[in-house]
Amino acid sequence: MDLTFTSKFGTKFNEGDSHLTVLVDYYDRDSIKATEDERWSIGDHRELLPDDSPWKTNTNFRNMYSWQYAQLDQSGTNSFTDSRGEMQILPSDDPKCAGSSALDTGYGTCLVPDTTSSDYYYLNPGLYRDFRGEVERQNIFMTLTHNLENGMEMFSEVGYYKSTSLREKEPGGTFSSAPLSIGPDYYYTNQLVQGDENPLAGKKLRLDGMRNPKYGRTISNEKETTRFLAGLRGMRGDWDWETAVLYSKATANDVTYNRISNTLLQEAMYDSTPAAFNIFSLDATNIERALVDVYRNDESELTLWDFKASNNEILSLPAGPVGMLIGMEYREESYADDRDPRLDGTIAFVADNGGTFPFVGDVLGSSPTTDTSGSKDTASLFTEFQIPITDKIRAQLALRHENISDAGSTTVGKFAVGWDIAEGLLLRGSAQTAFRAPNLVQVNQLMVARTGSRVDAVNQYITQNNTTSDNGFDSDSTYTIQRFATGADKLEPEESTNSSIGFVLQPAMFVSNSSVEKALEGLTVTYDMWKIEKDKTIGLFGRDNHTILDLALLIENGLNNCDTFQANPAVLRDVDELDEGTLALFADAGICPVGKAYRVTDEYINMAKRTLEGQDIGVNYDFDTKLGEFRLRYNATFTDTFEQIPTGNFAAIQQAQADGLIPEYVDLKGFGNLLGIDGNYDEKHSLKFSWRKGPWGASLSGLKKGDFIQSKLTLADGTEYVIPSMTTMDASVYYRFNLGGTNARLKLAVKNLNDERAPLADSFYGFFADAHQDYGRNYYVSLRIDM
Repeated sequence: MDLTFTSKFGTKFNEGDSHLTVLVDYYDRDSIKATEDERWSIGDHRELLPDDSPWKTNTNFRNMYSWQYAQLDQSGTNSFTDSRGEMQILPSDDPKCAGSSALDTGYGTCLVPDTTSSDYYYLNPGLYRDFRGEVERQNIFMTLTHNLENGMEMFSEVGYYKSTSLREKEPGGTFSSAPLSIGPDYYYTNQLVQGDENPLAGKKLRLDGMRNPKYGRTISNEKETTRFLAGLRGMRGDWDWETAVLYSKATANDVTYNRISNTLLQEAMYDSTPAAFNIFSLDATNIERALVDVYRNDESELTLWDFKASNNEILSLPAGPVGMLIGMEYREESYADDRDPRLDGTIAFVADNGGTFPFVGDVLGSSPTTDTSGSKDTASLFTEFQIPITDKIRAQLALRHENISDAGSTTVGKFAVGWDIAEGLLLRGSAQTAFRAPNLVQVNQLMVARTGSRVDAVNQYITQNNTTSDNGFDSDSTYTIQRFATGADKLEPEESTNSSIGFVLQPAMFVSNSSVEKALEGLTVTYDMWKIEKDKTIGLFGRDNHTILDLALLIENGLNNCDTFQANPAVLRDVDELDEGTLALFADAGICPVGKAYRVTDEYINMAKRTLEGQDIGVNYDFDTKLGEFRLRYNATFTDTFEQIPTGNFAAIQQAQADGLIPEYVDLKGFGNLLGIDGNYDEKHSLKFSWRKGPWGASLSGLKKGDFIQSKLTLADGTEYVIPSMTTMDASVYYRFNLGGTNARLKLAVKNLNDERAPLADSFYGFFADAHQDYGRNYYVSLRIDM
């Protein structure tokens, strides 16, 4: 349930010279568990695909995590390991535990050779997650104005915002970049018995993967923002002037509960007493000794002073007076990000392979992050002119110059013109340049490591005709790969040019028939063609693309000089895990064996030009009848071009695919034609039809978003997975009445009247959240009282 309360109060005093306005908002939202809807909570969305779908066996739709129970690795083999010494812990009721090779641990589990075919292998995050978390927000905003005796006006604003949220999430898992081990004196390993002996006694084991199914993560967030503004405005001669000082401060404090410390977990798996964490028990006995709370505290401040003055007639042209605005602004911004000691390197964990900060943090399943702080100041000058060129043509010219302490200086501008070609027809156009400097985090974060699931194109290439995982490589080629980068102080600011041309038409002005004219007098049609060109866009080449470049270089090299050949130096790979089966796959593919990618150096870069082009259409129609007043609003956006020009490594992998060097099924990310791909739909329509008569009113509205493909699901033969368009409808009805001598309005509404569910996509909740919502039909009631 959602609850919203809004109140507005205003008064005047000091004989009308002072005016006070107070606005108060309160919002309270309950959480929704993913388990409240089958689609959100199932982990394997292949269940929802038709039986004849070519994606019915595509493991991309299996949105679950490995290692619901731990996977271990030993030197040598036993009956309960595979040929590489790997073993899987499973609950005793799994049929594999009844096999002759299984080892009963005595703690409700067994050890069997490494497998992914058990129902217990994967952890379903939908059983832990909130589809949406609970939220509480409070906001108060006050304005005060006072007329001074000298004719000036003093004005001020005070704002305060606070929010709290709480969200449940699945437990975190181990990263390949931070391997852990079980010590040779570990108490619970040394209690195991198979026959008359303990085959694991005194052995050190490697922890290949583990999650903590006993405790999910709870994420608490508190945000607070304060805003103070004070200013004066007045007139001097023909000039209206205004000056103000603004100070704003925002804080965000996050705490995540039930995290696991790598250091404490490692200690708990080297403990030779019963107080050790029992990795074999179903209830994760003693895991509590490794649990920690992890925080992140952010703070940002903005101080700003500005002055501006305007004159409606600085000079006179034959077509009328020229208006001018001129001003200056100075602002200081600062940002500080304080990470938990277990993430910022204060408490450093040394992994079993010797890895440590800044590549490895002390929180299981989290990437290390350094504390970050930075500041910058910006001085600006700006001016604007309103110019009557003729009695039918008016123009606007604006210029702004900024000097930014960490990004240099720039001058941007805007020119707009409107031409009343005829009564009821306005032609309009504009062109402007814009500038966006790198943000404080991008410039000041000295080191960053991020681990997440990515597609390894090399693995995808060698396993395309092998859907098993016996070789140690996942058939869907997706696993955790770390991104590492150092500071981005060489970034240049983004630059863009925006232009548009269109018209505003009132058809009634062109009709001679009086009855038709009257019927059309409330109709306005707008049309605009627009183009946005952004140069030096700040972005990443991406881990996926780096592995694609690696693949292109490997294919080009073939099997030559494999002992010394290095493909993409930005990609680090683990060659220690190569076994005979994996080596055979590389040999069959005709490329040098390189192993799985585990780390990619991927810095922020300035990319080449990005172009968007499209058209906007608007229709507004107001008309009155005996049945009441009607209003129609229709808006449509059609995107014709969305293209990122490839340069450098982008161009290299694009050319490699165009030349047939790398297969079509390899998904190139983030450049080329982006239209109709991964949420970039090419059309969007919105319509609202409303009616009012006396105290009654109603409305019906609709929203349609076009289709697009989900690129990661493209099959080897080039078949694309199309996410179809989605249309939702809303309806409402209200009644105005008198309540105790005050005006009141009661409104009943239904959102998503047609109960449309978002189209199926490869995602944890089964839909593409960047483009769609999936709440289904829902209702709300509002009561407004004007006192």
